[in-house]
Amino acid sequence: MGEISRYPEGTFCWVDLGTEDLDGARAFYRSLLGWAIEEVESPDPGPYLIARVDGKDVAGLHAHGEGTAHGWDSYIAVDDLDAILNRVGELGGDPGEGRHDIPGSGRTAAITDAGGARVCLWQAEGFQGARLVNETGTWTWNDLSTRDPVAAEAFYTELFGWSFDQVAPVYWSISRGELLIGGMRTMDEDPPGTPPNWMPYFVVTDLNAAERQLGKLGGSVIVPPREVPGGRFLVATDPEGGICGVLEMGPGGPARGVDLVPG
Repeated sequence: MGEISRYPEGTFCWVDLGTEDLDGARAFYRSLLGWAIEEVESPDPGPYLIARVDGKDVAGLHAHGEGTAHGWDSYIAVDDLDAILNRVGELGGDPGEGRHDIPGSGRTAAITDAGGARVCLWQAEGFQGARLVNETGTWTWNDLSTRDPVAAEAFYTELFGWSFDQVAPVYWSISRGELLIGGMRTMDEDPPGTPPNWMPYFVVTDLNAAERQLGKLGGSVIVPPREVPGGRFLVATDPEGGICGVLEMGPGGPARGVDLVPG
C-alpha cells in the first residue's frame, strides 16, 4: 500500500480543488475516482471536504465564489514557511499576499514561481497531507506546464534543491535527491492564453472506461489517451473546468511522482 506518514521539505504533500460548484464536484469525482467525501471543520468561510480512499485522506475540495475558482492546487511541504516566502521574491517569483494559518493543521501560502505558475506551500502543524498515494483513486504525479523552463528550473533548484533531467525534447523529470517529484513540460502546443500551471494526476484501473465515464459525468477529454513509460494517461476537465490528469499505471507500477519515504 502507498501509505505515507510524513513528507520531507521540497516534496509535494497535498492537492485540493477550488470550485464554484462544490456539490457537482463532489458527485463528479466520487463517481470517477470512487472517493468517499466528508465535510470537515474549517476556520474559513464555506465548507472544506476531504476525499478518502480506504478511510485515508487523499485530496481536498473547497468552494470558491463566482468567477474566482482556480481549479486544482498542488502543495509543497516546507519546514519554515516564512523563510521560504522570504526567498521566493529574491528568486524571481511572487510570494503572494502572505500566510494563512489553519489552527491545528498547518500554515499555507500560494506563490507564483519564476515561470508564472501558481503553487502552494504547506508547513504541517498536525496535518501532514495525503495519507494514501499511488493507488487506485489516489494522487500519483504532478506536472508543471511552463513557457519558461529555464526560469522555472533555476527557481525550484535554488528554492528546494530540485534536479531536472531532460528525458524528451519538451519534457523533464524532477527529483529531490533520490525522491522523484514529478515532471515539467513546455507549453509550445498549448492554446494561447493558457496560464502556466501545476496539474495533479490520479490513478484509475482502466483508462478506456474512465474516458467513457468522463463524458457521461459532464467532463471532457482535452488530451486523448497517450502512452508514457509509466503507463497510459489522458488529461480531462471536470464540469466546472478543473483540469487534472488520469493515469492507468503500466506493468512497472507507480509512476513514483509521490515517492514513499523509508521509515
